[in-house]
Order: sequence, then C-alpha cells, then structure tokens
Amino acid sequence: MSGLRPKIKNKVAPKPKAGLAFRLKAVQLFSLSEPAVARLIFRLELDPLFAKLRPFIRREPSKGARFFLPLKDDARAGRLSPEISWSAYNREIALIKKIGQAGFEKYFLYGDLAFTPEEVSGFTGLSPVEVKQVKCFVFAVSMQQHGLWNISNSTAQVRDYSCIANVVFSKGMPVLSWRLPQLARGRYIVDFAALTLFRKSELTKEESDRLTELLGTIEFLNARQLIIKRLAELVVVTQRKFFAAGERSSLVPFTASDAARKLNVYPSTISRAFAGRSLLTPQGSELALEFFLPNQRAIAVGAIAGILEAHPEITDKALAEELSEKHNIRLSRRSVNACRSIASR
Repeated sequence: MSGLRPKIKNKVAPKPKAGLAFRLKAVQLFSLSEPAVARLIFRLELDPLFAKLRPFIRREPSKGARFFLPLKDDARAGRLSPEISWSAYNREIALIKKIGQAGFEKYFLYGDLAFTPEEVSGFTGLSPVEVKQVKCFVFAVSMQQHGLWNISNSTAQVRDYSCIANVVFSKGMPVLSWRLPQLARGRYIVDFAALTLFRKSELTKEESDRLTELLGTIEFLNARQLIIKRLAELVVVTQRKFFAAGERSSLVPFTASDAARKLNVYPSTISRAFAGRSLLTPQGSELALEFFLPNQRAIAVGAIAGILEAHPEITDKALAEELSEKHNIRLSRRSVNACRSIASR
C-alpha cells in the first residue's frame, strides 16, 4: 500500500475522484482518535444499508496477536485506564469467562457480523440481556482514552492517549496483545462479485449511490487499521532490546521516516498513525507510541539521563566526551546543554 490511498477494486467500489478530495478523506480518517473511530464503526454497522450487506461482508480474523482480557489474576493486567479499573466490568468479564476467550473472540470480535444476537445467545448459552451487556462492554473498551504525560519529545505535556496494546514476551520475543477491539478485529472482507449482482437487483437508486460512500469508508477503515497495526508490530521488533531491559538507553534510532520506508507509506501517514496512541511495556509503563521512534537527539537525551543519574554534577564538556566515547553520539556542547535540560525534567 502506498501512501494513504488504499486499493479499491471491483465495480461496486467508489469511482475515481479528484486526488485532493480523495486524500482529504483519507487524512480525516487517519487523524481520528480511537474513540472517534469506535463511534464511526458503531454508526456504520447500525446503518440499515450495512444491515442489508451483512451476507456479503465478514471480518478476517487477525493473525498472531490476541485481544487482551484480564481473565486471570495478573498484576501486569493494570487498569483499563488510569481512571477506570477492570473491576468496573467484573460482571461482563465473568460472562466472558463463562464462554471462554475463544468463544468471546468468535462471537463478539471476529464473527460478530455473521451472527444475530439471538444466534449468539443460542450458541453461547448467554441470555439476550447478557449478550447485549457483553456487546456494550466491547464498545466501552473501544472508547478508552486518558491523559498521559508524554516526555518523548522536546516539550513535555499531557495529551489524550488510547493504550492500543500490551507488549508481552512469548518464546523470548516481544509480541502485542491488543487492548482495543477495533484493532484486535481483522479487516472487513467484502464479496464484491456477489455484491455487484445484489446491487443491481435489490438496491434502490439512492441506496446504490450511498453504497459507494459506505464501501469507501470500509476500505479506508481497513487501510487505517492495517497501518496502525503494522507500525506497532514494527516498533516491537525494532525496539525489542528496550522491551526486554526497560531502559531508555536501550532504544535505537528509528524515525517516522524510517518506519515510512519500511511500510511503504508517507511519513505524514506514520505521524498520524502514532498520534494519540500508546503501548504498555512488560515493565508496566505506558509510553506514547512516538517514544519508540526516536531520532539521535532523543537517544542522546536518554543517554544523558542515565549519565546524570550516576554523575549529577558532570560538566557539559565531560558529557559530550562520554556521549562520543561510549554511545557514538557526537553533539556540540550547546546541543548537549539543550538535551541535558530535557533529561533533567
């Protein structure tokens, strides 16, 4: 996938539009916060036209990482957010334990489009009211957002973040356990061939016109989800030494431009993909996603912070020398002083 433009195919896909308008639509969707995306998906799937399309749309199960649920007593589970404990949803989590994580994922994440609430009730043994409770729980989790003190850039500030995944170790390698349903779910798969025939025979002119816009939204949601997930996976692989040690000095230089080249997208797309999103490390620290894409200056700040912890009175000149000799980072004394100010906060 190149840039922001997803591949749109088949006769029912949106007709080519002016490049600027097309990119604007993509930028708008990529710029949405996770709660805003959750609301967009909720409205999309409640649309009466979408209901007509359910036989032709399914979710592709995500490969590898699973959805995080605190089904066992685990100190590393943390909280849903700083303001909300998982215990606020003890009733819903008890229902999920009853059907098991595999059943939860099948009927409430990946396969939720394939079954009616009545069918889910029959397959799981949950009452219709309990099915609704679990569905509401999924939506509530998808909406989580909170203030996070971000010190990954030159200016420290509190911003709103959604923690998208836990980083855990499996067989000696860091992997992701998704915390947001909209990322744990696979992409929408559309049977365009069958939908083309259905469109011609069953939809009104107004519905047919709206179908183009609806399918365009689906394609952009797919593109957005894919890039955010691939970026998070790339970060985990690139910064695996940091996730193992938990020390800032273990970070390696890896900028948005580096990630863009790896993923074959524009750097601006990467910037939008990490904005407002965070990861929970194996050590229990929640860090903004951009923290893991540091340039050399950011690496220098981390190295200086470690040096200052051991030698708080060290001079800027000595700092510059140690950075050069032990970290292969060469900065002017003026730059060292600026980085020192950031590291001392």
